[in-house]
Amino acid sequence: MIRSGTTRIALRPTGGWVAFIGFALIFGIWSLATPLWSTPDSTQHDLYAYTLGHGNLTPEHTNVFANGVTTNTNTPVPLGVLRSVESVDCYQFKPENPASCMRNVNSGSELVPYVNAAGRNFPVYYAVTGVLSNFGTNAQALYLERFAAVLLAAWMMAWAVTGCLQMRRPGLATMGVLLSLTPMLAYLGGAVNPNTFEIVAAYALVACSLAFFANPDGPAAQTMFRRAMIAAAIVGSTRILGPAWLGVWALGLLIIYGKSAWTLTWTSRSRRLLLVPVLAVIANIVWLQYSGVDNIRKEPLFDLSLWERIRLSAHSMNGVLTQMIGNFGWLDTPLPPNLWIAYTAVILFVIGTVWAVLTPRHALAALAILVLSWVLPVMLQAWKLNLQGPVWQGRYMLPTVGMIPIMIMALAANSPASDTNWNGRLARWSRIGSIGVLAVLHLWAFQVMMRRNVSGIRAEDMPPAEWADWAPPLGSTALFVSLAVVMAGWLALLARTRMSVEAQAPAAMNSSAER
Repeated sequence: MIRSGTTRIALRPTGGWVAFIGFALIFGIWSLATPLWSTPDSTQHDLYAYTLGHGNLTPEHTNVFANGVTTNTNTPVPLGVLRSVESVDCYQFKPENPASCMRNVNSGSELVPYVNAAGRNFPVYYAVTGVLSNFGTNAQALYLERFAAVLLAAWMMAWAVTGCLQMRRPGLATMGVLLSLTPMLAYLGGAVNPNTFEIVAAYALVACSLAFFANPDGPAAQTMFRRAMIAAAIVGSTRILGPAWLGVWALGLLIIYGKSAWTLTWTSRSRRLLLVPVLAVIANIVWLQYSGVDNIRKEPLFDLSLWERIRLSAHSMNGVLTQMIGNFGWLDTPLPPNLWIAYTAVILFVIGTVWAVLTPRHALAALAILVLSWVLPVMLQAWKLNLQGPVWQGRYMLPTVGMIPIMIMALAANSPASDTNWNGRLARWSRIGSIGVLAVLHLWAFQVMMRRNVSGIRAEDMPPAEWADWAPPLGSTALFVSLAVVMAGWLALLARTRMSVEAQAPAAMNSSAER
């Protein structure tokens, strides 16, 4: 039964606010350590947000070939911003060059057109982040866009945590969210990028929907279901691939809960809320047809057969694991192999400590999501490969791959079998210690990213002497120390949550049984 052994845990608003502040600090610190135009496609995302935020809701479409596609728009931006954007060639794909090689944004206010490949994307995320660009100087406006993006990402991550807090063992469940917070996500969380919002919304969807099914009659059930539907709407509309990721998660729920997944959601109280993600997906599809964003180019790059496209697409996936853990700059600065291997090993270890308490259905759902996270990208890329070539990136898979640790840890946390399996003091603290190791590795990754921006990854061909080292706001040392303090705070809260709730769990279970 779905509700076997669950406790009736009311929603804890304090926990949600603490999580929101914690994630906002993490994303904010990464944002300050990241120069303008230094994240993948940031020139296009930032300027599209600027355009929409300033009220230009219908940028002029153009079929001029630029940015590798013909689906561009002319987005008007201030000249002082464009001059800085034009200097990004010295930085992107050149990790030996520091961020100081790029021109600073100046006060030039004359609006000039910028050919933008992101200008036909679904506009809601860009409009929300771009509103704050109406304040301050040109440079301040761009950082305010980032601030809005940080708050949106922290909002969804906080919802993921509040979903985990509804489980019998909230600390164990919350570990899943922390496992899914890879350095790559933290890096993207500090930038204007709809991919980030899609990822964190997927995490909130998983945690809140599992919290609902864990106790559908509990005091927080409707709140969890409502949040799950809002998160599903965000996933289904923010990017083109969103509806596919919703389908993957729906399949996972069907595997876990069977017929109950339908009967518990198709009720008079929940039926209207189910329309929210449905309407969002429809809006995404309508926008796709209206904007033509998927009509990448008219002339194909290749003339490969379907089998050749599938084979080439599968081969291009070799580096996606590295990219999901961390690849900075314009995906030109991968983490050292020993770092991402260690990071992956720790995640697998933590998951392995709870795998024994999963039911066959739970394990099958995790494996199904993992397989589809690879198969769907291969097939979707193969579909368009003749037109655009192999363009898939590891970060595109984080919405579904990141679901898996959250799902496994939440299901294990709500399983009565966890009371006797791997529940000793050594097991508990080994898991918390593992999160501590991940925090150290996260700081190491942060240092790699910082080094790339401040001085460049030194190579035989040194950058010109006139390029002074770049310095982030507040300074590199202050940001590193701040991130370390935030990570330590997360560990302290995790340890406290885990032990305090376990002490209360038996009493709560007895009370529930009496009722």
